[in-house]
Amino acid sequence: MNLTNDVLYYVGTGYSIRFESDLTPIACTRQLLEHEIRNEIVANFPNVNILENTRATGLLIEKELDICTRITKLSADTNSENTILGDLIVDASGRESKTSEWLDKLGYDKPEETTINSYIGYSTCWFRSPISQHTSGDTSSSVSYVPPVIKPTIILTSPPFNLRMGVIYPVEGSLWLVGILGIGKKYPSTDKQGFLQYARELETQDIYNTIKDSKLNGLIYGYRTNGSKQYHYEKMKS
Repeated sequence: MNLTNDVLYYVGTGYSIRFESDLTPIACTRQLLEHEIRNEIVANFPNVNILENTRATGLLIEKELDICTRITKLSADTNSENTILGDLIVDASGRESKTSEWLDKLGYDKPEETTINSYIGYSTCWFRSPISQHTSGDTSSSVSYVPPVIKPTIILTSPPFNLRMGVIYPVEGSLWLVGILGIGKKYPSTDKQGFLQYARELETQDIYNTIKDSKLNGLIYGYRTNGSKQYHYEKMKS
């Protein structure tokens, strides 16, 4: 889809101007995106090894050099732990990073932390669009089924008046991914009735009007963050 022409952005004062651009993202679920990336790596980079059912459990450091040379890993398949040697070790685990804890266990000072928490929570689910039934004035004519026209829509928060945000966009399998988000502890519900009511209280009811008669496809999943945290490793003595 064309990002600036096909996607509707509601910014509090109304929808933003739409225009053609060369920004053409592909809308899909995260599962499909990561699956395709993984397949590309496996097919085109034989020097890359992907370890399945395995998680990193710690660091091994050469204390005299203060250099991390290995990580420990645990395999769920064999229930055994061993190490991997690395010239460069990258922690790409994001918010759930354990590096600070691992360094603390190795006897290093815990790094200073800066935490900013806007108390974000969101709920997401899939909807299957309803089939709109249209008949002509002639009762003898056959009934035709036309799916409704839905535009990918992003409704942004408008603090301090409205702390809610919503998004709807198409993904594979003829499904629509719907997400609602709140800041300042305005956490959305994970039951359908509460989900719909929350969507109804967005700055505009366009997403609500789109999904209120749609079929929920699966469960509604909720997520709460504990804020964003910066570890000041650069201030550590060693």
